[in-house]
Amino acid sequence: MRERNGAFGWLLSQNRDDEERHSEAFLAESWADYLRQLDRMTYADHAIEDRARSFHQGSASPPVTTFIAEYLHLHRAPDTF
Repeated sequence: MRERNGAFGWLLSQNRDDEERHSEAFLAESWADYLRQLDRMTYADHAIEDRARSFHQGSASPPVTTFIAEYLHLHRAPDTF
């Protein structure tokens, strides 16, 4: 569903110290693309997310953390002769 909506690099991982804990990660080309992905979600997509959240234990919602990558341009020193 994430890739169909424009994401790439989708990953589902399990915590080695707590096998009940899983994390989902995916990449978007830009913040605007990420927002478009959210808008592209269908009722079926929301149902899938609701089903996944049904496994969450605890009264609070599972945390969602958004990271924005910053690309640093590394400059190589000019060649000297």
